[in-house]
Amino acid sequence: MKKSLLLIFFVICATFTALFLPFGSVHGAESKYVLINDDGVILYALDENYNFIPLFAIPKTYYAEYSGRSNSSYYIVKYMDLSVGAGGSDLFLVKEAVNVGDTASVTSPYPSVFVKNAMSGAVLRKTPDASSASSAVIAAANTSLTYYGTLEGDGDTVWHFVGYNGSFGYIETSELISPPQVPPHPNSVINNPSVGGDNESSALVTVLLSAGIVIPLLIIFLLMFRPWRHRRARKKDVYFRPSLSESKEYKQENEPDPTYGGSPGIRRLPYDKY
Repeated sequence: MKKSLLLIFFVICATFTALFLPFGSVHGAESKYVLINDDGVILYALDENYNFIPLFAIPKTYYAEYSGRSNSSYYIVKYMDLSVGAGGSDLFLVKEAVNVGDTASVTSPYPSVFVKNAMSGAVLRKTPDASSASSAVIAAANTSLTYYGTLEGDGDTVWHFVGYNGSFGYIETSELISPPQVPPHPNSVINNPSVGGDNESSALVTVLLSAGIVIPLLIIFLLMFRPWRHRRARKKDVYFRPSLSESKEYKQENEPDPTYGGSPGIRRLPYDKY
C-alpha cells in the first residue's frame, strides 16, 4: 500500500514539475503584448542623434508586442510588421502610457484597417510634413493602403502612417477618400468590463492547477505518514514493553509449584522441610 502511495506521490510531483518549471521557456516562446488603454499613445523611434521622434498613435484597445527589453521609462516593442524605425532604431512606448506590467498573450492584437487614396499620384511622405521627401508615389487612385496609426501635424492637419508595396510613409487626411475607421478590439477589456483579461484567466488556471496537484499530494502524505497516530509497538522494536501478563516476573510468581499441588503463587519456604 505504501509503495503504491509513494509511486503516486512521485508521479504527481513529476507532473507538477513538468507543468510549472518549464513555464517560462515553453510559454516564453509565445508573444507578449502591452495593452494600449488610452487615446494618443505614441509609438516612438530614435533619429540619428538618438532623439525620440514620434511615429504615430496606436489605436486604443489594441496591443504592441513586447520584446522583453525595457528600461526605467520605456518598453521596446514591435507593432504589426514594424520592428524598427526608418533609421533602424528600436521602437518605444512610454511605460506610463500603457498598462505597466500588464503583458498578456492575445489573439488578433493589431487592427486590420485599410484606407484608400482619393487621387492618383498621391505621395507618401517620410515625415508628417508636406514639404518632406517622398518615400513612395501611389500611381493609381482608390488604392488600398495598410493603416498603422495617426499623428497630428501642424495646425489642423492630420497625418496617417500607412504602408504601400513595402514602403511606409505619411499621407494627409485630405488625400484620402475617407479617414480611417478603427473599431475597438473585439475582445477589448477596456470597453467591455465583463470580458476578463488574459492575465486573470491565466492566474485562475494556475490557481486551479496548483490546488488540483497540491491537495492530492497533501492527502497522500497524510495517508503515508499518518502523523496523528503512533505506530503499534512490535516485539522486535527496542522500545517494546510487554504487558503485565507477558512479563517474566509475573510468570515466575504465578507458575505452579508441584510441591503444593500446583497451586500458583505459593513458594516453598526454607523451614518447610522441618
